[in-house]
Amino acid sequence: MKQHLERVAQLIPAEVVAAHLAIQGLVYNQITIRDLAIELSAGVLLVLLPFYLRARGVTATKQIVLTMGSFVAWVLAVSLPVHQRSGLDPLWGSIVLILWSVVAAVAAPKAAGSSPDADDEAASERGQEG
Repeated sequence: MKQHLERVAQLIPAEVVAAHLAIQGLVYNQITIRDLAIELSAGVLLVLLPFYLRARGVTATKQIVLTMGSFVAWVLAVSLPVHQRSGLDPLWGSIVLILWSVVAAVAAPKAAGSSPDADDEAASERGQEG
């Protein structure tokens, strides 16, 4: 589970992950507003994510969608309040995270690890056949 969480988290800008975790940490002991604050902040961060990515030079729609999907999968896996308010068993968040890490690896192999093309390019640079 940890390797899938780390793989998906690598697809999300560090500032967005940090913002979500910081807000979660700030409101964790505020029982009356905690769940709503975490859910609302995750929603706001999801809406802001495409603008953040475009400001950083990411214009490919596929990459933006993959990043947004990764953020949703990651939030479902790490946010206990989402599970408590929705009645969703935390197991489902883990399943979504694992499945999303496979989808992301297939859809964007360079972002999620390595790709056959990258392996072929590396081999040709070394003077070897792929």
